[in-house]
Amino acid sequence: MSQRPRGPLRVACPEALASSVLLPALRELVTRFPEIEPDILIDDAVVDLVRGGIDLAVRVGEQADSSLRARQVGQLQGVPVASPRYLAAAPPITSVADLAAHPFVAARWQQLQQQTELCLYDAEGQAHTVSCPKRYKIDSATMLCEWVIQGNGFAVLPDLLVADALASGSLVHLLGLHERAHPVYTLHRYQGEPPMVVRFLQTLVQQRLAVSSGVLGKRATQPLAKG
Repeated sequence: MSQRPRGPLRVACPEALASSVLLPALRELVTRFPEIEPDILIDDAVVDLVRGGIDLAVRVGEQADSSLRARQVGQLQGVPVASPRYLAAAPPITSVADLAAHPFVAARWQQLQQQTELCLYDAEGQAHTVSCPKRYKIDSATMLCEWVIQGNGFAVLPDLLVADALASGSLVHLLGLHERAHPVYTLHRYQGEPPMVVRFLQTLVQQRLAVSSGVLGKRATQPLAKG
């Protein structure tokens, strides 16, 4: 009889996927294997799996480190959002070009330049670009989402992160626009087949991504972004 998994399991994940994807997956995992002891690292930075003793990492975008074993488990898209409170008091947004006149709230991955060049797709797959000066910069994805809910400009955030706020009406999806899809991967450092509990968690993460992705309806079909 095989031994049931037990002991520490160290997992790393970006903040945008923590509450909607990783935590529900881990909850199911510990229900199945109650002797597992999750050690969760929520960090948008690229973590060294070997040095950090990470058993499994969830990352967004194409992965360059060939020493790690990567498995694509889903994808996400950025969507422009603002709160009804903000939209009621601000100039109307009727086209992509109108976004340039509104305060843009930048996330960590959007802070490289003072101007952010957004490339957004409409329902027909037509690309539109607009340059938006950053008004606010917030390092935490969840705090950024809350800041926008409170009526402070607009942001482009992962659809999985804002799904609940869109469903409740706390945020509005602007003009039905979206960014290109970005792949989501799980990565591990094991040279051969990883432990069964790691494989099981990979499957649970993939299932959670599939469930969460359905909240906003059919995902757009633009090619996966390479970054």
